[in-house]
Amino acid sequence: MTALTEDICIAGGGLVGGTLAWALANAGYQVRLIEPQAYVSEERPLLINERSIALSAGSRVILSQLGLWDGLAGEPATITDVHVSEKGRAGFTRLHAAEQGVPALGYVVPSSLILRRLYGRLDGLANLRMEVGAVPAMPAQQSDRVTYRLQRSGEADSHGACRLLLACDGTQSPLRSLLGIETRRNDYEQVAVLANVQCEKPHQGVAYERFTDEGPLALLPLGERHMAMVYTVEADQLEAFLALSEAQMLASLQRRFGYRLGRFTAIGDRVTFPLALIDSSAQSRGRVLLMGNAARTLHPVSGQGFNLALRDVAALLETLTKNGVLEDPGAASLLADFCAQRHRDQQNVVRFTDTLVRAFRGRRPLFSHLRALGLQGLDHVTPLKQIFTRHNMGMASRLPDLNPLQAQIRRNNAARQKVAS
Repeated sequence: MTALTEDICIAGGGLVGGTLAWALANAGYQVRLIEPQAYVSEERPLLINERSIALSAGSRVILSQLGLWDGLAGEPATITDVHVSEKGRAGFTRLHAAEQGVPALGYVVPSSLILRRLYGRLDGLANLRMEVGAVPAMPAQQSDRVTYRLQRSGEADSHGACRLLLACDGTQSPLRSLLGIETRRNDYEQVAVLANVQCEKPHQGVAYERFTDEGPLALLPLGERHMAMVYTVEADQLEAFLALSEAQMLASLQRRFGYRLGRFTAIGDRVTFPLALIDSSAQSRGRVLLMGNAARTLHPVSGQGFNLALRDVAALLETLTKNGVLEDPGAASLLADFCAQRHRDQQNVVRFTDTLVRAFRGRRPLFSHLRALGLQGLDHVTPLKQIFTRHNMGMASRLPDLNPLQAQIRRNNAARQKVAS
């Protein structure tokens, strides 16, 4: 039998896996973080070419409790208002942070910046062993552990064993496939084109979600006159769209969005990804737990994906740390309780995003008029607007209590600073 090499192994060192590694190592678990790609600490790209991530107000609360917000996000762009509309119709809905008594509904942060600073903090954790340029393969379930083979390109394989294996290895999750966990896939037959754009007028903290016949369009605040764009095109039109010149692409964006931000004057590098709902039939199998996109991947409408994943992270951390370090973090009863606890929020968000996409996609005039009336009614019916706003803020359900873990992180940080001085 392979001897235990750590308490918890995390496959995938993105934002979900990295956040789990930080918190679990601080809590006292022996953690191994395995990331297939070598992370390169490079200078921050120009704003026009930077990829960004939208964090809800609820996500800020979670990251603050983990001691990861201050300094990690730099100076995030603040979303104080959200404007939801349908092209060609008078109805719209406006969401305001002031109505919720909060400084912001959400924040927009450069992805490379937050990941780079997260890795900088992981470097100083005594309980964390990082394996970069490696993948875990051939997981084998035993009664009290999961064994796996650690593969590195050009090197001999080694072996590992842990009480709990967290699969944070993305939408195509190799571990999910190896475990035989099936997925439900709804292909939207659309592709998202991500880019940053420069506009004539300052955005003033307003994020825009605009539904059009061709698909949703989102614009999120960045710099004073920069927005992060998520532009949806039909899959069979992608090649023609990407062949457009910069001027033609900006003109297409202008036609779809209008002139609330004046003219669009520049667009950065474009990144594309196909849009589909991918939902795993089970989140755990034995001592392996799927997290992040390995568990489910959502349409980016309303920016729910990573924020839902972060609530899953917080709930797991609450479970694993509220009574101190657990002797067996991969116990079947514990993982079953976690999955049952998170099921309702997860499925509510799945339905919420899927319904938005499908309800606003049809081109029939009658449906379009009904949608416009619905948006207008939502803007004036306070209880419904409150529910819709709380969903967008990531605060429609209870946020996990991470105060015990927060206290441990503060003590560990103080100890590290004392040693450094």
